[in-house]
Amino acid sequence: MKILIVKASSLGDIIQALHVLDYLKQRFPHCEIDWAVEESFASLVSSHPHIRRALSLDLKGVKKGWRKIA
Repeated sequence: MKILIVKASSLGDIIQALHVLDYLKQRFPHCEIDWAVEESFASLVSSHPHIRRALSLDLKGVKKGWRKIA
């Protein structure tokens, strides 16, 4: 089973969501967990032992791009 967590920004929300990883691994021992996260938090997420891969998102760059279009 593959699981993708999408919690891209807000450091506090990310830290509070980390406990979910232990539950997921306990409930689904062979699952692979990836996490989509803002670039600045990717190292925090990827350092967790249950995370296979942290997918870095450049949300600040996207927001700047939308402002230029508008």
